[in-house]
Amino acid sequence: MLLAIFTYNRPEYLTKLLYSLNYHNSKITEVRIFNDSLDKLDFIKNQSNIEYSNRVGIHVQKNKALKYFYDSDHEIMFMAEDDVYFISKGWEDIYIENPRPYICYYNKLWGNKKETGDPFQSQGAFCKITKEVIDRIGYYDVKNMGFRGIGHLDYALRYSREFKESNFYDIKDSNSYIKMILDDYKHSLPREEVLKHRRNQAKKIKIARERTLNYISFSV
Repeated sequence: MLLAIFTYNRPEYLTKLLYSLNYHNSKITEVRIFNDSLDKLDFIKNQSNIEYSNRVGIHVQKNKALKYFYDSDHEIMFMAEDDVYFISKGWEDIYIENPRPYICYYNKLWGNKKETGDPFQSQGAFCKITKEVIDRIGYYDVKNMGFRGIGHLDYALRYSREFKESNFYDIKDSNSYIKMILDDYKHSLPREEVLKHRRNQAKKIKIARERTLNYISFSV
């Protein structure tokens, strides 16, 4: 099993995630870190497991991870952004045992949202994915979804359409295994950039709603 981790400008978050992975004796056989900065993560011993980029954005990073996974021998990949961490062993099993090929973790406390099963309410901090999903819907829409924002929402919507799954629910009791950093949350981007991307979200949502083709080819 492969775990792809995405990080930028939050070494303390990444440290917490990696510590929780080791502390709970994870069954993961390979960890690959996608760091959207050229600054070296010197506190990590195995540098060969880190891919450095220069501010290419989360969607490009996730496409790189999907391509790496697709070309590997792994059957399942978990994708985790650096603001999640594990609080109990066995988190891999609860997702592996569910037959759905693509499942996203949902934290009801994030943004004070209530879980509805609607793919438009999906969250992108953690997910399980199989190669069947890549075969049928491809990769993240780097061109239209932009540098930050709702690429994960678009991906969930395309999946739901292609796989005829109108309800996009997380695993039951997932929050007994996984948490997000919510208190004193630190955005990886400067506030001005965050606000700029939020102003463009309505346009991105419109593109996702009106999209007719589900498959998007690999792009960085």
